[in-house]
Amino acid sequence: MSKYEEIFDYLKQCPQLYQLWGLYAEEIDGTSVILPFGTSRRTTLTDYTDTIGGYNGEIEPLTSVYEEYQVNCYKDITPNATEYNFMKLEDVQAVCDWIIEQDENGNLPKITGKQIISVEPFPFIPQVRYIDPDKNIIAYFITVRITYVNPALARTVEF
Repeated sequence: MSKYEEIFDYLKQCPQLYQLWGLYAEEIDGTSVILPFGTSRRTTLTDYTDTIGGYNGEIEPLTSVYEEYQVNCYKDITPNATEYNFMKLEDVQAVCDWIIEQDENGNLPKITGKQIISVEPFPFIPQVRYIDPDKNIIAYFITVRITYVNPALARTVEF
């Protein structure tokens, strides 16, 4: 199972998202409604050139790192994408609130190979993803930030 599917499974626990995805969700949706959005740095590098021109670098891992994922709060319901299943702003905000509550209660996603520290919507409010003024449609997304213990190792580089 990919980490996108693992995150998708975690988010399907949210009642508001389940109402949106429940009738239409498929395993492949973990890669179409949850998209990589950004990451933190994993390491810091201190480097210098010594007196004879050799390169020296010290790579130090940060204690924790995060990955961010965009979660689209709508789903196409027809193959030609002329109809959508949407959530209202209040429902999307409820998803943000649910994620915060899960984090506070220690109900964190399970991602293979990662020791999760926290999960949070970032920012704490929904963002506009799609607007169709002709049909009076606005779709939203949220960004989910998952922070975990950094598995990177310190090392020295010389040449």
